[in-house]
Amino acid sequence: MKKTLFLFFLILIGANSAFAQTITGVTSKLDGKKVIINYNITGATTGQTFDVTLWYGTTKTTTTKQAFSCTGDIGEGVTAGTAKKITWDVTEDMDKLTGNYFFTVKAEIVQPKPTTGTLKLISEIAGSYYIDGTYKKMITENSTTTTTDLSAGKHTLKITGTQNWTETVDITAGETTESTAKKTITTGNLKLITEIAGKFYIDNVFRKTLTANTTENVTDLESGTYTIKIAATPEFTQTITIKAGETTTVTAKAVKVINLPEMVKITGGTFTM
Repeated sequence: MKKTLFLFFLILIGANSAFAQTITGVTSKLDGKKVIINYNITGATTGQTFDVTLWYGTTKTTTTKQAFSCTGDIGEGVTAGTAKKITWDVTEDMDKLTGNYFFTVKAEIVQPKPTTGTLKLISEIAGSYYIDGTYKKMITENSTTTTTDLSAGKHTLKITGTQNWTETVDITAGETTESTAKKTITTGNLKLITEIAGKFYIDNVFRKTLTANTTENVTDLESGTYTIKIAATPEFTQTITIKAGETTTVTAKAVKVINLPEMVKITGGTFTM
């Protein structure tokens, strides 16, 4: 279909200088079959960018149709300044243009996309806290530490103290990432139920003197194998295995001792039953 530009010069007469908050000096001119619109963006702050759009209509109050076939200082990322230029290829958006047309150039501030995120560390262990090898602070057990403005991407976390812990986290811009430093349990417990009294040893190290029919609890034993002993008559000895995070129960039962009468040796003579 042949597209016609009829009375196109009227756009120069009816060019609309209505503008958004920071738009000034809107002008237009015909360049062949295209329209050149010039404008300024003023009053912006440093670093601001704008999403610029071009609208048109047949009256000053009806510039509700958006022009899409445009190039130049239009769309997202336009910075403030003077002598901004939009080239509109009218024939791509409409079949013909007759009568007076009015323009509105709109500019909306584009909010900068965040480049940093927040890290929330929940720590069950105490020690020196590092991010990417840089010391941050001393943290205590069962504490929460929040770090803001971390650049998006991967970071290495480390805690050195009673236990060492490290983890790599991926920070997402504009979001909060959580990481938990869990305590590694390496010890277990012993529950000794004893029916006998005597000196109590673990791996030949004296612990205490036990009384009969009592219970002795020993906590925080490193996981592994131990020999427990109660010095009594008879002696009680047993090898046990302690598992991390568990309680091993041992019962030292009393052993009845039967005292046999002494044997009597009879020599000579006759023995009658």
